[in-house]
Amino acid sequence: MKPNTNPKQNELCSAIILAAGSSQRMGEDKITISLFNIPVIIRTLKVFDSSDYISEHVVVCSKENIEKIRSLIVAADIKKPVTIIEGGNERAVSSYLGVRASSIKSDLVAIHDAARPLVSAEIVKSTVSAAIKHGAAAPALKIYDTARLIDESGAVQSIKRDAIRLYQTPQVFSRRLYLENYEKSKSFLTEITDDCELFYRNMTPVFLTEGSFENIKLTSPADILLAELIIKRGNIKCE
Repeated sequence: MKPNTNPKQNELCSAIILAAGSSQRMGEDKITISLFNIPVIIRTLKVFDSSDYISEHVVVCSKENIEKIRSLIVAADIKKPVTIIEGGNERAVSSYLGVRASSIKSDLVAIHDAARPLVSAEIVKSTVSAAIKHGAAAPALKIYDTARLIDESGAVQSIKRDAIRLYQTPQVFSRRLYLENYEKSKSFLTEITDDCELFYRNMTPVFLTEGSFENIKLTSPADILLAELIIKRGNIKCE
């Protein structure tokens, strides 16, 4: 990792790349799908590999994909150390296993969906920087469409848009705070859909940074088409 010129940016941060999802809505393994001949997992790793704010990678995937992902990484010539481990049955467990597999020298962990290959270097930088200052940070977006809550009976409750945020990744935390909050949350891990929830359930604040509408999560075939359009429009390279 290149030395940081800002004296406050001397903490080590491990990137935890979550690639253990089932890809049921996609119909095929979205992590190894190629966007312009580059696999999604490699596009994602390259962003973190080129960041001065990241010291190592931990890839969490299914047992069946370990060797496939390993071969893709070797061929892609990722520069920083990479550890590949098997994930758990729940997202929260996979995140935890990834954090536990990261270097104990890392002050911070950046937990990221492998299926968000268009995350920008700026989002990584701003979110890690915010976590250094606040202990926990995540990128989020405001919404502009009308939103309502609808219960099982069909009853409707309108929600003020200003009170809603769409959370993205990477979600960056103090390694110590993450492990403390995980231990307090074991009774409701099946309810956890992102890692910020561990903090909110335990009354630990998370600082929000600016997300991006281009930082999409690939969940359906339509998302692949959108990602390709974004890459074309922005002339996004993968170096």
